[in-house]
Amino acid sequence: MQKIFLALLISICATGAYAQNNFKIIVKSQESKSILQAATMSVAGTSLITSSNEAGIALLNNIPAGKQLIKVNHIGFREKTITITFPVNQQTPFEVFLEQSEDELEEVIISSTRTSRSIQNTPTRVETIELEEIDEKSNMRPANVSMILHESTGISVQQTSATSGNASIRIQGLDGRYTQLLKDGYASFGNFANGLSILEIPPLDLAQVEIIKGPASTLYGAGA
Repeated sequence: MQKIFLALLISICATGAYAQNNFKIIVKSQESKSILQAATMSVAGTSLITSSNEAGIALLNNIPAGKQLIKVNHIGFREKTITITFPVNQQTPFEVFLEQSEDELEEVIISSTRTSRSIQNTPTRVETIELEEIDEKSNMRPANVSMILHESTGISVQQTSATSGNASIRIQGLDGRYTQLLKDGYASFGNFANGLSILEIPPLDLAQVEIIKGPASTLYGAGA
C-alpha cells in the first residue's frame, strides 16, 4: 500500500513539474496610463513570444512550471522584466506599466522651398551618349542601333523576333512596354514603342542619345 501511495505521489509531482501554464498581461504607459498595443512579451530562455492586441492585452500559452522571467518591451519605452512562479492563479490580466525611454531617434530634417516648382523644372538624372561614341559603335554594326545601348548599365536589349529583328529595350529589369522611345522630343512609332523594331532608327540619323532611368510619364506620357 505504501509503494502504491508513493508511486501516486511521484506521478502527481511529475505532472505538476511539466504542467503548461497560460499568462495574460495588459500593457500600459506609466505616464499616461493608456494602453500600449504591439508590445512584445517573451519568456526568457525559451522561444515563447507574443504581442499585445488593440486592447493592450498579451497572452502567452504553454509556459513551463516554475520560476520564469517575463520580459515586456515596446518601441520608445524601457524594457521591463517581471518574475512569476508558475502555476499561478490568475483571475484578471496582470498589469505592466512601461516607462518612456529617454533615447531619441536621430533628427530628421524636412525642408521645402518658398517658391513652387513644376515637374518639368525638377532635376532628373540623364545619361548622354555623344556623337563620337555613336559613330564608333555604328562602324562596328552600321545597321543595328541597339549596339549603342549595350554598354549602358541597367539597360538590356531583348530580341523578340528572329525573323523581323524586333527587339525591346528593358530598363532596370522592367518589361519593354515601360520604355518610351522619343525622337526630338516626340514619341516614335505613333507612341507604340513596345514590339516595334528599333532597327527602324537609322544610326547615322542620330546626333545624341539621352537615357532617363526612372519614371517620367508625367513629362513624356504613358509608358515612360
